[in-house]
Amino acid sequence: MIDARKRYRLPCCFALVWCLATLNVQAVNHPFHISTAEVEYNPTTKRLEVALKCQSMDLERALGRLAGKKMDIEKDAAVDELVTRYLTDRFYLAVAPTSSKDKSESTDITQEVPEPPKEPIKLVGKEFETTWVWIYFESPVPAGDEPFVLVNRVLFEVNTGQINTSLIRYEGKRDALKSTTFKPFQSFKREWLKAASKSEK
Repeated sequence: MIDARKRYRLPCCFALVWCLATLNVQAVNHPFHISTAEVEYNPTTKRLEVALKCQSMDLERALGRLAGKKMDIEKDAAVDELVTRYLTDRFYLAVAPTSSKDKSESTDITQEVPEPPKEPIKLVGKEFETTWVWIYFESPVPAGDEPFVLVNRVLFEVNTGQINTSLIRYEGKRDALKSTTFKPFQSFKREWLKAASKSEK
């Protein structure tokens, strides 16, 4: 992977403003939780390269549930293994469900969330910023020509109002996908893979 800190850790102002703009009036009166992911396809490795930013305390709670005990993500020796297991199951590209293959709009929670890949993510590193943590990893891309969806269910089990934004980078452009507990996965355009590949040639 190309230097993750330089290539994928971009300012998150755009994502924060976008999330706030899409919140409804009722949500303003309640605490909200967000995560932001920078996503770019690497045509050489044929994998997604991801820089995920989320609140450290929320991630500790999620990993604690997975481990069955309280976790310290900065000190616990088992953190890397748990993060790998957690993100493999919570952030991935998948073949779109049959009922959504002909739809360009987001799917909803009434539809079954696609199964995670058998191949785990490749954890590249972590970086801590006060109450935030950056997780750098690579995620596999499914084979075949079927339509894709991006599943981003990070922290949904610990925060009911969690909003996850994925910023897809390609050819110097960005597209944003928002995932919530009501819309846990979104259509992922194949041009985001093809466009990225062409720009690297």
